[in-house]
Amino acid sequence: MTDSAARFDEVNARLDQIGEQLAQLGQEQTEQRGSLLTLQLISAQLLETVRIQQRNAEADRLAFQAEMRDMRNEIRRIWEYLLEQRGNGHGG
Repeated sequence: MTDSAARFDEVNARLDQIGEQLAQLGQEQTEQRGSLLTLQLISAQLLETVRIQQRNAEADRLAFQAEMRDMRNEIRRIWEYLLEQRGNGHGG
């Protein structure tokens, strides 16, 4: 085998090795794209869940405020009633 033939064999072997490495990198990139798409989907789902929870929390807060307002009004009515009764019970 001549030096030229040996060099061509060496270059061909190296090119085959580079080709295999490129194929492997392509496969890894494909897998990474799939992983990124999965992460994007999960992130979007989590974001939507957080938004729903925020809306629910706001609705709960408004409902609680309304209940507290009703309760204060009821306490005020009871207090006023008791004040009237006390006044009537002392010779009124």
